[in-house]
Formats: sequence, structure tokens, C-alpha cells
Amino acid sequence: MKKNLYTGIALIVLGILYLLNNFNMLDLTWILFLTSIALIIRYILKKETLILVVGLALLAFSSVSLIDRYIFINLNIKPFVYLSVGGSGLLYLYYKSRERNWLIFGSVLIALAFNNLIGQVLPVLLPWAKYFFLALAFYTCYLVAYRRNSIVWPKYISYTLLFIGSIQAFVNIDLLRYSNFKLNYVIPIIIIFVGARIIYMTFTRR
Repeated sequence: MKKNLYTGIALIVLGILYLLNNFNMLDLTWILFLTSIALIIRYILKKETLILVVGLALLAFSSVSLIDRYIFINLNIKPFVYLSVGGSGLLYLYYKSRERNWLIFGSVLIALAFNNLIGQVLPVLLPWAKYFFLALAFYTCYLVAYRRNSIVWPKYISYTLLFIGSIQAFVNIDLLRYSNFKLNYVIPIIIIFVGARIIYMTFTRR
């Protein structure tokens, strides 16, 4: 009974939207935006994951077009919106399932989103800023989901990325040079050391 009621309401709303489109009161972008909101509300009521995925995808595409139309800024916000929406969706999946991989992937996408946006506003921060954003993402994951289980590898990845970002920043301001510091050799050595440390800690805890 309720399913038929929701279907009827959805068809009425969809018909009204397209009728408004025919009268040039709403265009396709607005229809997609309102449809995405309706799908997200539908997910809240019915908890159907596919509905959420479609709603978030429509929200990402339509919101970018609306922002480009009504907010006149000299920024390419598409990567920021797409990465933010995708990352937020993965974080929500982590919240529902407590699967830590969703937390990692979602946090990394959001870090890359902010790196892209801030990199356009302050290009002087590129290319080293992404290491700091990613380091923050991994350390946040460690605090949220890994520390209570004494799992430390996200923390070590965070430290490594922070170190690499610091070296890259020093190189950019000419305090260090690749030819003098041999950065190409130092970074992989640090990564190998962190990996060996993780393996060692894994076996010693058994």
C-alpha cells in the first residue's frame, strides 16, 4: 500500500516538473537537481543504497551546472564537487557498515577535493599541499577507526606523507634542492621503512 502511494506521489511530482519545463519555468538542470533531492529523501525513508548512489550522482552533476550558472567565479569547481560528493557517499557507507575501507577511500577523495579547490585559489601551494591534505585524511582515519584497535599503519602513512610534503615545500622555496638532497632516494627508503615497521609490529603482536 505504502509502496503504491510513494510511486503515485513520485509520478505526480515528475509530471509537474516536466510540465513546468514545457512552460519554460524550469529547465533540465533544475529538474535533475530536484530529482536528486527527491531520491535522497527517498533513500532516507527506504534505505535503498542504489537510490542513494543515483541521487548523489544527479546532485553532483546538477549542482555544478547551477553553481556555474549563478555564481560567477573563475574556478573549475567540477572536480571539487564530484570528489566531495563521492567522498561523502563513501563516508556515509562507512557510517552504515563500519567497513574501514570506505572511510579510507572517502577521506582520500575529500582530501583531493580540497586540494584541487585550494590549489586553484593559491597555486603557490602546489604541488606539496596535496601531501598535507592526504596526511590529514589518513591521520583522521587513524583517530576515528583504527586507534581503538591498536592498528597504526594509517598513522605511519600520515607521518610519511607529512614528511614528503615538508621536503617538497622546502624544495619549492629553494631551501633544499633535489641534486643536493637526493630526494628521489629518500622517499622510497622511507616508504620501505614504514612497510617493514608495519610488518614487524604485526608479527610482534601475535
